[in-house]
Amino acid sequence: MPDDLLVTSTKANAQDERQETASRPPKRLESSIDTELSPTVRSALSTDLPAFLVPFNPNHESVLVHSPIKRRRTADTIPPDYLTHPNRSTYTAYDPIRSQYRIYDSPKVYGPTSPDRFAYMPEQHQVPKVVEAEYQRLADSAAATIPDDSLLSPAIWKEEFFWPNQYTTTQCACLMRYYIEHLAPWFDVGDPARHFTLAVPQRARRCPPLLNAIFTLAARHLASIPQFKTSDDMIEYQNILLPKLTEETAVKYHNACIAYLIKLSSDSEHVRDENLLAAAVILRYYEEIDPSLTNEDSKTLIHTFTLFANAQASPYAFMMDVDKHPEYLRPGSSIGLFENALAYLESFQHASFRVALRQELTIAFLRQRPVRLPLETWTILQGFDKAEDFIWSDRHLYHCAKVLQFCFGADSGTGKTQIERWNELRDFEMQWDQYKPLSFAPIHHQPPDRQKGQCLPQIWYMAEVHATGLLALDLARILLTVYNPNIPRIGPGATAHQKRITDEVHDIVIRLCGTAMSLGGTTASNASSQPAMVQAYMAVVVCGEYFSDPLEQQALMGILDRLKHEHGWPTDKTAMQLKREWGWI
Repeated sequence: MPDDLLVTSTKANAQDERQETASRPPKRLESSIDTELSPTVRSALSTDLPAFLVPFNPNHESVLVHSPIKRRRTADTIPPDYLTHPNRSTYTAYDPIRSQYRIYDSPKVYGPTSPDRFAYMPEQHQVPKVVEAEYQRLADSAAATIPDDSLLSPAIWKEEFFWPNQYTTTQCACLMRYYIEHLAPWFDVGDPARHFTLAVPQRARRCPPLLNAIFTLAARHLASIPQFKTSDDMIEYQNILLPKLTEETAVKYHNACIAYLIKLSSDSEHVRDENLLAAAVILRYYEEIDPSLTNEDSKTLIHTFTLFANAQASPYAFMMDVDKHPEYLRPGSSIGLFENALAYLESFQHASFRVALRQELTIAFLRQRPVRLPLETWTILQGFDKAEDFIWSDRHLYHCAKVLQFCFGADSGTGKTQIERWNELRDFEMQWDQYKPLSFAPIHHQPPDRQKGQCLPQIWYMAEVHATGLLALDLARILLTVYNPNIPRIGPGATAHQKRITDEVHDIVIRLCGTAMSLGGTTASNASSQPAMVQAYMAVVVCGEYFSDPLEQQALMGILDRLKHEHGWPTDKTAMQLKREWGWI
């Protein structure tokens, strides 16, 4: 069975059975999994029970994988006197491939401390178990299936599951590497700890839903990028052919993962598991890039995702409530609170919420609706106190969310008029212009040379976090410019005001698209920034039809093409709509 689910064991071949007869009981579990081997791999020895169902006694360490550890032979000649010396020590050549490793506790969930310094997360102790690293790989014909209901309990897989294991396929190993190298950096923009690159894969070793979420996204994305396809339309990654990998493969992983999340979202304890929140975040990104998902599929995932997000936002509401605890609004205003606030903003959970908010901003902006995520944990970012760059970028994300609430949401309940609320949001832009740190200053700006066919400026920033933060601010500017309640809609001066709005939005979109294209270079060989390109895509979708200059239209279409071919983003529908609006077809 593939490692992503581990609901049954594999059937050993005749030779494997003969090898194990002397050391293991004759009883075997029947399997429905195809264990036909690829030419380059050997079958792993079967076990009586799937790896995560092996009985485990917490009072002693047990070995879960029973295949013998084979050591490399060396060419060195051992002196005869060494072999007979009474005090010699036993020596075995170091072999990191066929070796034993300990399984320790997963990282603790971040827990805030109260002003009296009381910690809400008690200490946990564990005796680590020992497992043998499994280097053998099954053929990729074993596909993901939805596990039995009895196996969906974390009480089982949190104790016994580890990856890779004797059910791991070469395809799964490739998908994990592809996620780490190509996809995780997208999630880590604005995260100094790079949780989705460094922590998520390690946590997935012990968490089947998170592992399946990674496989879902990686399978869908890898199968959709032309550069990884051979002449006969087969996927090849790292010089490894993956004949069983298609876009349909992702659907199987998706179904298995969503089965876990739906089951566990109704449990008051597991709905607060931040590993499952990360799985839901990754799965939601899959929803964004897979246009084949139906509305029902999307509703199911969004509902499940919202349950995890709401449950994990509530534990910190006491800390973020401005009326009850105003001291938390400004980090550093009380002893110990600065460290507590900064620790939360650097935590694994906030990293998941950051990605979730970016995803929600994208969908809300494109569909012109309010944000449907709890924003309580973000109120700590208000203000213009000195902070690290990732916090400034988070402030821009939060500001964009508030602008979406103003434009498309109901009355905030504050009793303020629409003009007062708009003025407060516009005041953020003015204060940013006054307090912005030097680290956000561009290091290069070159206006476009239209004689050379250019219409987008080149704007370079030190890091991706600076550019994406400012692009979020520009997206908010577009909305505030269009939804300005001070602008007359009819009557004297209305036409002139509308012309000024059109020109202002045009300039913002050109600057935004130029920044996104500059971040990764202007040539196809220099990969662009996926988060920045998605932000440019948002501006193109909403404002693109108002561009009439053919050169600018070509530039906007180039953004859609590049986002599709480099990052697998579904842009065909948008491109077709714009071509109709522009009269190209």
